[in-house]
Amino acid sequence: MKTYKISELIAKNTQKYRFSTSSLKKLLNVDSRLVDLCFDIAKYIDIKVIQGYRTPEQQHALYSQGRSTKDGYIKKSKHQSHRAVDLLPLPKIKESSMYANSQENSLRWAYFTGFVQALALSKGIKIRAGWKWRTSPMNTLARPLSENTLVDSNHFEIRT
Repeated sequence: MKTYKISELIAKNTQKYRFSTSSLKKLLNVDSRLVDLCFDIAKYIDIKVIQGYRTPEQQHALYSQGRSTKDGYIKKSKHQSHRAVDLLPLPKIKESSMYANSQENSLRWAYFTGFVQALALSKGIKIRAGWKWRTSPMNTLARPLSENTLVDSNHFEIRT
């Protein structure tokens, strides 16, 4: 698995929507295929990287808070294997939050997830999205949102 050094990420950061230093640091130790996908997304949508690689301790802290089903030790997250990122599309309207629970935001996440899945597919990268935990956009459309046990809308991971 290839990863990038910070100097390589800085040199690569020339797309339309550039990443902050904080976002670039969160892409360190992430599989280069996902990093390249993030840079491709940022050609079209302004995004922020919320999380990349996680240590077992970081993962266990999220599990303890009920924010993950993976404990970090016995059940490991894709973040721990360098194969997941959490992304946040940045809306133009400052008053809106993608995390607010609303039908409009469900539609925003559906659009964003579909865009990311389509872009990944065009690059030959197989990913799974946490919006409805499906690998296929068609299966995602068929499953009611209410059936999600843990909604992780901003999570994208490489399928192996």
